[in-house]
Amino acid sequence: MADIIGPEYYVGPHRKIAQRIKDPFDTEAMEVAAKAMAPFVPANAVLVPAPDSTGKSMANQVLATAIMGHAPGTIMRSVVARKVAVPSSRILRQQGKRGLTVKQHVDSMIQVAPLPPGRPIVVIDNVSVEGNTINAIEYVLQTPVLGLVY
Repeated sequence: MADIIGPEYYVGPHRKIAQRIKDPFDTEAMEVAAKAMAPFVPANAVLVPAPDSTGKSMANQVLATAIMGHAPGTIMRSVVARKVAVPSSRILRQQGKRGLTVKQHVDSMIQVAPLPPGRPIVVIDNVSVEGNTINAIEYVLQTPVLGLVY
């Protein structure tokens, strides 16, 4: 199981930022989150944006790019994609259901590019409740990762 770090508690103003960073065009929220997250990024890390339930990773790519501005020496690589869209765990939870399991995430994902060798891997995801997306990415990549969420 991946180690997962979230620098802020999901309450009050931090909850609002966590919700806002799902919008890739909210540059103010992205900058607030990036500044909070960057201190937890190891030197020379590869930032891997997590895909959302539809397979897009634009919001997490923007967040990773903002983090790179505060973590010199890091690079970003989009190396994981969804083969198929999956139900949104957030919406499932709002309906009183459980989010997706690690296996459901793994079955929907594929590695689409190689990782640069010898660098720590940090999966960037805007929000995590159970860590299943990050754990699935670790499984798909077949290498230990650090999960970093706001």
